[in-house]
Amino acid sequence: MSSYKKRKDRGRTFNPKIIIICEGEKTEIEYLNSFKEGKKNIEIIPIYTGCTDIKNMLRNARSEKRSHRLLLNGTDQLWIAFDLDDKNPTDIDNCYLSAEKENIKFAFSNPNIEIWFLLHYNFIQGSLTKEDTKQKWKELTESESTTKDDYSILKDKISQATRNAEKLEKYHRDSNNKIFHSESNPITFMYHLIKEINT
Repeated sequence: MSSYKKRKDRGRTFNPKIIIICEGEKTEIEYLNSFKEGKKNIEIIPIYTGCTDIKNMLRNARSEKRSHRLLLNGTDQLWIAFDLDDKNPTDIDNCYLSAEKENIKFAFSNPNIEIWFLLHYNFIQGSLTKEDTKQKWKELTESESTTKDDYSILKDKISQATRNAEKLEKYHRDSNNKIFHSESNPITFMYHLIKEINT
């Protein structure tokens, strides 16, 4: 999104919306909510649906598209944020193809969103479990749980995180690794979403 265009609905003008269907109930929601501050030209709306199955998350995204009367034609955006976990790669591939046709975007992380947080500090390569990334994140923050202060610190390091995430994605694509598969570990598409939020 190179610039935000006002949306019109029933003769009224509104700010464009970025709605994110979130798999996580706490971490993703709190992190994305941290971007709301100072945003006067766009609405950022993370939504926890209670779903972990990618098919159901896509159904929920379609439902939110209808209920929010989204215009996914360069005005509004609709994203699904999820971790790879033990999801079926074929299901993800199929849902991705369907979502792409509807202008619904994926912000997925393998193994989990903590890899995106870690990339704010260092480039990381080599397969990791979600327990590995959570432990590394705890060691960095010196805390058992992530706080608003941690998210504020991350904002100052987004450029570095983006470069590291781009480098990871390029590595996997150049290696012909299947993106929505365990062989592309670690990887995250969160940087695509954050780029759009910060445009």
